[in-house]
Amino acid sequence: MVIPRFSRRRFLAFSTLAASAPLFAGCNTPGVKTASPSDPAAPEKGSATPGVLRYAIREEPTTLDPHLCFSTGTWDALHNTFEPLVQYDADNKLEPILLSEMPTVSVDGLTYTCKIKPGVRFHDDTPLTAEVVRANALRILSKSLASPRATLTLDDIVGANEYIAGKSPDVSGVKIVDAQTIRFVLTAPRAYFLDKLTGFLIASPTAWESAEKNERGIPEITLESAKGTGAFQLSEYIRQSKVVQTAFDGYHGEKPKLTRIERPIIIDAKTTRNLYDSDSLDIYAENVADYESDKADPATKNELSEWRSAGVFFVTLGQKKLAAMRDVRVRQALSRAIDRNVIAQEALAGMYPPATGLLAPLDAAAELSELPDALQFAPDVSRQLLKEAGYGADKPFAFTILYSEGSVTASKTTQVLKEQWAAVGVNVTLQEQEWGTLLKRMENGDFDAMYSGWSGTPDPHSVLWNLLSSRSPNNYGQYRSAEFDRHCDAGDTALTEAERKAAYDKAVAVALKDAPILPVVFGSEVRLIRRYVSGIRHGLGGMLPHTVAATQ
Repeated sequence: MVIPRFSRRRFLAFSTLAASAPLFAGCNTPGVKTASPSDPAAPEKGSATPGVLRYAIREEPTTLDPHLCFSTGTWDALHNTFEPLVQYDADNKLEPILLSEMPTVSVDGLTYTCKIKPGVRFHDDTPLTAEVVRANALRILSKSLASPRATLTLDDIVGANEYIAGKSPDVSGVKIVDAQTIRFVLTAPRAYFLDKLTGFLIASPTAWESAEKNERGIPEITLESAKGTGAFQLSEYIRQSKVVQTAFDGYHGEKPKLTRIERPIIIDAKTTRNLYDSDSLDIYAENVADYESDKADPATKNELSEWRSAGVFFVTLGQKKLAAMRDVRVRQALSRAIDRNVIAQEALAGMYPPATGLLAPLDAAAELSELPDALQFAPDVSRQLLKEAGYGADKPFAFTILYSEGSVTASKTTQVLKEQWAAVGVNVTLQEQEWGTLLKRMENGDFDAMYSGWSGTPDPHSVLWNLLSSRSPNNYGQYRSAEFDRHCDAGDTALTEAERKAAYDKAVAVALKDAPILPVVFGSEVRLIRRYVSGIRHGLGGMLPHTVAATQ
């Protein structure tokens, strides 16, 4: 059976949540960085060391273990060292990476048979086999590891949830057919299963067998034990300094053109920009403060590259810590006080499109003109809802919103949110947090409100289930809705695109009405890239491994 891949273009073309403004104006073709035409007014800048790519990682890595990583910045580094069985390419189509061909799906949609690519070896020379893949599956699903990636990858497999809960000694749905064939058996048809499989990175079993135990007493992969199959080995990690990866001579694919990737760890955006301007970096993740001037400056306008993204940035309202956030009137009031166009076009200089729902429109042809009522800017409605909830001039509603340190985008966005909420009588305190600290507070539900993002994939399940399902460990606001769960589950189990679209439409409508998270802007990838750099690829979920990148 061929499981239909969900078309976000079709979904959004019929959805009431489509965009009211162009997603990007004049951006490059999604996926691949195209060469800029020569501009005689813009002399070539920088002098690359041939074969070396330099760009900052904007956070201190919380782990080097691919089964524990939950951070976009760290993931961007790790997926050059560890690889999945299948992966999205620059055209957002699934392709086999560690398989010789795409998995074969049974007629009933329950069984995925995967033939492992012959000759693949890890950085420690261990061969990739079905037994190794099964060992990785058992590790990522184990109760002792408590991986945040378990529900992002393999939890739909027969026996997985019992194994995660420690109620079963094995996962019967992960079967070895022969030395080079692995089979996954699902509890129910899941059209998104291959989408989730892209997040299942494979490590050599020696990586965790030889790893030191962390503070929980669990072997955690570190620099010395990080052995994957990727084109680049982790060769150096100095905390608060840098991550370095070097080309793997035994790579199973085309030999990488780069010999080395240098990732200085820099939290501050201005410091990162200064290094780029002084020719010490080859790529720079664009800052909203510089976006308009960079588009106009002859020295930088041809270095700008932009890609669409499946991501969304939003405010999560903490229903565990702050009782007021359990009142739907308060949540709706906060949402109706947000002017998303002002944030997107003025505070963020048009670099990010305003959110018109929970699912980013990924194709300009899918864009419609109307916002859903739940996201319409209506300060008078907001004031009335707050009044009904018992708040007013004599009793103003107040809360604190957290955001990650070093993010100019988050800082600017939360500042405008504070002003917009103040206009309806809500007092907000802004609090910047180190990423690791913020992550722990997220996991514990220890926040009134939090501004963050979700990178997403082309399948709606990635955003909807993970952020809002009652069963999702990533539902940090602890929203609970049987109605949302019912519609989301229906979309998850349906096999036709039309059925999935209808169910997800209903789930989104419930979530926007209940307002447990407040979408603000959709994601985008905007980078300055030196013109001597080629082969930088992006998919809707972010930057792809640098297997074809080069510096000359």
